[in-house]
Amino acid sequence: ITSLYDDIVGGNTYGFSHTAPQPGDFGGINFDTFAPSILSHVVLRYGGAVNSLGMQGGIKFSANVGSVTINNARIVQNLFAGINRQSGNMTISQSSLYRNTSYGINSSVTGSPVIATGNWWGSASGPNHPTLNTGGAGNSVSNNVVFSPWLTSDPN
Repeated sequence: ITSLYDDIVGGNTYGFSHTAPQPGDFGGINFDTFAPSILSHVVLRYGGAVNSLGMQGGIKFSANVGSVTINNARIVQNLFAGINRQSGNMTISQSSLYRNTSYGINSSVTGSPVIATGNWWGSASGPNHPTLNTGGAGNSVSNNVVFSPWLTSDPN
């Protein structure tokens, strides 16, 4: 799932070789009110456009979302966050989350944390967190995200 301008996937689908894809080229995926789900082997790039739902991120989990498991995914180069969690319980593993403009994962939910261990954040030093991993050079994570241990190379 990527931008119409992303010539790396599917060739030149838009007909203009000079148009480069950008974070926010499309809205992203919004999950709202659903039963437990699994996303596996997903590639999501250049999403996150701001729309009537507010700041999207590549994947946004809104109100009344159940449990979500994500594995073996590549969630990169999205506007704001690769994953923007506003509801639900989430586990993500064996995935790549990097080069998103602000966060790999942003969790505005209190209570149960996002379990995001065993992921690649774009750097062997792990994700950047202002108190838990200040030396992390990878994509940032918000509070309420369990990210350690992380992968030191890209699994995808």
